[in-house]
Amino acid sequence: MKSLLEVSREKRIIRILPILFFLYFINFLDRVNISYAIDAGTFQYLGVAKNQVGIIASFASSLFFVGYFIPQIFSNLGINKYGVRKVFLITFIAWGIITILTGFVTAVIQVEVLRFLLGVAEGPFYAGVIFYKNVDRKPLDGDECHKT
Repeated sequence: MKSLLEVSREKRIIRILPILFFLYFINFLDRVNISYAIDAGTFQYLGVAKNQVGIIASFASSLFFVGYFIPQIFSNLGINKYGVRKVFLITFIAWGIITILTGFVTAVIQVEVLRFLLGVAEGPFYAGVIFYKNVDRKPLDGDECHKT
C-alpha cells in the first residue's frame, strides 16, 4: 500500500506535467520565432537589406541565448529564497510583456534589445522547472546524495 506522501506526489506530477509541457512548447516556439520573422519579411520592413538579414538575425538570436544563459544560474538561488511561485510569476509576467512588445518594434536595435531581454525573462523557466521537479523526488536505491 502506498503512503499518503507517495499518492500526493503522483497526483501533483499528473496535474503539473501537462502544464509544464505546454509551457515548454511555448518556450521553444518563442526561442525559434526569429526564423519566422525572417520568413515574414520583418527585417525588410525595418529597412534591412536582404544580404544583411541573416547576419542581423543571427546576432539577435545570439543575444537571446546570452540572455538565456545568465539568469539560469541565479534563478535557482531565487527559488530557494523566494519560492517557485514568486520566481515563476515574475518570469511569466516579464516573458509575456516582452513578447507583446516584440510585435511593436520599429528598429533593428529594438529587436536586438528585446531578444536579449526575452532570453533573460525565459532563462529561469527551464532551470526552475528542473529544480522544482527534483526538490521532492523520491531517492533511488543506492542514491548517495540522499543518504544520511
